[in-house]
This record gives sequence, structure tokens and C-alpha cells, in this order.
Amino acid sequence: NLDSILKTLGLKQIDSTSALYGIISGLLPVIALAVLMAVLYMAIVAAGEKFIKFKSAPEVDSYTLYWHMLFQFANLWLILIGGSFFNQVDAIIDDPTSLVGIIAGALPGASVFFCQHAHCQGTW
Repeated sequence: NLDSILKTLGLKQIDSTSALYGIISGLLPVIALAVLMAVLYMAIVAAGEKFIKFKSAPEVDSYTLYWHMLFQFANLWLILIGGSFFNQVDAIIDDPTSLVGIIAGALPGASVFFCQHAHCQGTW
């Protein structure tokens, strides 16, 4: 919620009906995710070079690509399913076929985020 973020940072509140509020609350999560992905990529490269001690650049690139794509895939499912998955783990364990229904129910709520994410990735 943008109001709680502004309140925590001690900034002036924005009217929730204004266009500025909609732009900020819509793009802030997308930009934060893009920054996280960029920092994560650099951290995985550093881990491959410094901690795992790969000798060649292709080994580091292969390691980085694997783990970064794995994280993006896991992040996609966490965004898509969100809290509904964790609230319904018991129901999914009892009836695994209900997973499709949970995903189908969560998709419309996450569609705006994915459209904004695609738009921001296209403009960078």
C-alpha cells in the first residue's frame, strides 16, 4: 500500500484518486522488481567468481544464467499465486487438481502487474 510506504518514509500523503497516485502505485512495484533482478544478477555473478571460484567466464555465465532463470521462474509463481497459495496448501495437498483453479483465480488479479512489468521491460 502506497499510503503506508509514504507514512513510513515521512512523506506527504497523495490523494488516492489522483493520477500521480495511480502511476506511482502501479510502477513502483515493477521498478523495485527490476532493480532487485539487476542486483541479484550481479550477486550471482560475484558468487560464481568469488565463492565457487569458476575459472572461466563461460562457467560463470552458465552458472549465473541457470540460477537467475530459476529465481525468475520461482518469483513468477510467487507473484502469480501470492498469498492464496500459502493459505490453501492443505487443500492443495488433499486435492492436487485444485491447483489449476487456484492459479486461474489468481491470474486476473496479477494481470495488471504483468502488463506493467512487460511495459517497463520493453522501455529499458
